[in-house]
Amino acid sequence: MKKVVYSVAVAALLSGCFGGSTAVKEPATAAVSNTGDVVSSALSNRLVQELGITPAQASGGAGSLFQVAKAGMQANDFNKLVSAVPEVNNLMGAAPKSKSGWSQVASGTSALIGDKSNTLGQAAALAESFQSLGLSSDMIGQFTPIISDYVKKEAGNQISKALLGSLSGL
Repeated sequence: MKKVVYSVAVAALLSGCFGGSTAVKEPATAAVSNTGDVVSSALSNRLVQELGITPAQASGGAGSLFQVAKAGMQANDFNKLVSAVPEVNNLMGAAPKSKSGWSQVASGTSALIGDKSNTLGQAAALAESFQSLGLSSDMIGQFTPIISDYVKKEAGNQISKALLGSLSGL
C-alpha cells in the first residue's frame, strides 16, 4: 500500500502539481532574481547548447540537481565530485530558493509512508526548482544524463555512478 501511495504522490507531483508540461517554458526572470547567480561553466554551457535553454536555467537546474545529489551521496564521494568539478558549489548557489511549502508537504508525506531517504520531498523540491526556472519537471530527465556524462569525464566512473545513485528514484 505504501508503494502505491508513494508512486501516486510522485506521479502527481512530477506531472502536474507544478504546472508540468513536456516543453521548456518561457525563461523565468525570477531565476536570476531568486539566486542572483548565473554560473558560466563548461557544464552550464553544454546544457545551454544541448537543451536550448538559457544560462540561468542551466545554472539553476544543474545546481538544483547537485543539491539533491549532495543530500544522497556519501560525504567522501561528494567531496571527490567537488574536487574534480569545482563549479559544483557555484552551481548549487545558483539554484532557486524554495518559495512554497510543496517540498515540505512532500517531505512530511515521505515520513508518513516510511521513506527514510525523503525521495518524495527531494523530488518535489527539484520539481519546484525547475518550475521556478521556467522549466517543466520533465526536463530533469534531460539534465541528468548530460550532467552524469560531464561528471564521468571530469571525476571518473565511480563518482558518476555515485551521482546517478543519489538521483535514482526521483
